[in-house]
Amino acid sequence: QAPGSFRHTKHMMQFFEREIGVNYPWAKYGQAAVHDYHWGGMENTSLTTLNFRTLFTAETENLFNSDSLVAHELAHQWFGDMVTCKDWSQIWLNEGFATYYDWLWQGDHGGTNETLFALHSAAKGILANANETRGMVWRKFGEPEEMFNYLAYPKGAWVLHMLRCQLGADLYRRCVRTYLDRHAYGSVTTEDLKKVIEEQSGRSFDRFFDQWVHGIGAPTLDVTYAWDEKARLARVSVKQTQKVSDEAHLFQFPLKLRFKSKSGTTDHTVQVRDKEEDFYLPLKAAPEVVRVDPGLTLLARINFKPPTPMLLAQLADKTDLIVQRLALDSLAGRSDGETIAKLKAAMNGDAHYAVRTRAADLLKQARTDEALAALRSSLAPTGGEGVRDARVRNAVVSALGGFYHDDAFAALKHTLATEKN
Repeated sequence: QAPGSFRHTKHMMQFFEREIGVNYPWAKYGQAAVHDYHWGGMENTSLTTLNFRTLFTAETENLFNSDSLVAHELAHQWFGDMVTCKDWSQIWLNEGFATYYDWLWQGDHGGTNETLFALHSAAKGILANANETRGMVWRKFGEPEEMFNYLAYPKGAWVLHMLRCQLGADLYRRCVRTYLDRHAYGSVTTEDLKKVIEEQSGRSFDRFFDQWVHGIGAPTLDVTYAWDEKARLARVSVKQTQKVSDEAHLFQFPLKLRFKSKSGTTDHTVQVRDKEEDFYLPLKAAPEVVRVDPGLTLLARINFKPPTPMLLAQLADKTDLIVQRLALDSLAGRSDGETIAKLKAAMNGDAHYAVRTRAADLLKQARTDEALAALRSSLAPTGGEGVRDARVRNAVVSALGGFYHDDAFAALKHTLATEKN
């Protein structure tokens, strides 16, 4: 089982050396999967310990892999072993980096969409914690285990991603390389990272670290859009609606807006500073698609409800995985014929499994005869590219289980008799 679990280790190491700009710092690297290990993995210097449940056989197809765990622990050899946090209050410097560099490797290995989908999925989990009470750096813990949570891992990774977006990839890499070189085989605090970033960029990052590292929560944005045909102006209104207190202030940040029409794509970046603001942006033509934060550069709850024609145009935009997922989320609960047809098309023919699996889930929620027929057709030999992906087949079978119907029962029996996985 080892070749399946660890087959990409060499390529991960090559990518990390290239991306980080610092060679792997130890003489060797081993990975030991052991029984009765109660964590996922532990980045012992040059010899990572892993839970034996990360091993899997070829018959698993792509329903499970070890890549994320292997990449995370390998990244720790730089962030956590070569340079480590001074104390537990700074643990995000270990876990945030390791999490983010796993996401970056996913994008290098499988395409940019894999990094974007990791960011999108993580943001949902982070932002579900609506009652955040402390920042990422916190010295009032009773036990170290209190620090190993979503703030250290995915939120720490998201903070690094926002830094990378604001600095640009090349300057960000230079900052990270300088940070590691300067503190090699030593311990660090958040201030050490901030100092390097300010030196290399020539800019103050006081507000950034105050908001995202030491501050509480994330912005919630209610966004509306209107088009003035006579003036050819798009008006985008942004309102911060998160709870504001002495500990949680209004956020200030750059926000990218994207407008797609037959005449092309236009990007504008606006600076959000107040509780409520209107932005007027000149365009050549009325946009068919309006995107708020198209590149996933901001950790925020964004409430934006475009009209149905725009939603369907978003779902059809196969160049933008995230807008497709957002469109699907907005279509949840609909069961009209047009929506079912669009969901069936996405499930059977879209480019990314994350769109196909979400479409299957929404067909399950629709609970109509047409939705059931669409799901059954996906498992047929002519069901399209999606059926070749085990993750999609798994989602379709799960969705069929939501129908108390003879046709669903027959399809599931057939799956049991024919599915090798």
